[in-house]
Amino acid sequence: MQTYKTGLDIHLKHEYYAGGICPVSLTPDARTARCFSRFDILFRNHADGACLIVKEDFHIRDLTDEEACFRFELRPRDAQFYHVTQTAAGDETFSLNDSSSPLVWKELEISTAGIAAGKQNEITVNIRSAEKYYEYLCIPRYNPAGIRLKMTEEKNRTALTGAEQVSLPDIPVIYRFATLEKIKLRQNNNLRMQLWEVRESGEREISKTIPNPQPDQFSPIRTQETVASFFYF
Repeated sequence: MQTYKTGLDIHLKHEYYAGGICPVSLTPDARTARCFSRFDILFRNHADGACLIVKEDFHIRDLTDEEACFRFELRPRDAQFYHVTQTAAGDETFSLNDSSSPLVWKELEISTAGIAAGKQNEITVNIRSAEKYYEYLCIPRYNPAGIRLKMTEEKNRTALTGAEQVSLPDIPVIYRFATLEKIKLRQNNNLRMQLWEVRESGEREISKTIPNPQPDQFSPIRTQETVASFFYF
């Protein structure tokens, strides 16, 4: 009876998503699929990547020069993926290459020689999260003359600009705040912004439930390097 083992386990990790689980499926390209068929290699996607199941007596070093690399198409399963993804670096074992298909984010190329030389049966592709400036557009329901506002982060994890008064079509008065540095996007963002009114007698907290921007909420005022949220008070 023929027995099988895991020949190679591929893990995709993305620092934006909770738990690091990357919502991307891997599909062998046509040449790699033919190679798998020739050597009776089973390909299986799993929760954080995919694995190759091979016969017990199979060794990657037995592959010929024709099978010098395996190629997989990486297809996102989450609509936010492109907004939250920066890039990922390869190493001597694998590389990420651009694809001509609009449905494919990258092509993962794995060097079979590199795997054999390192005698490894596991690869982890670490994908970095995008970084954006955060912008908060605070809109008063009425605008008393001389109102002064400031915004802070509850635990001082990021610094913000002072209030800048701007306007948009149909919104004549907006108080704009923005982070001074880019923020690494996280699915579970723990930044807690607080809006204050500054008076001569002291500061009055208006709200500590200011919504953080979503990755696809681009600023209507600044560049696409900035994501924005609206808050009415």
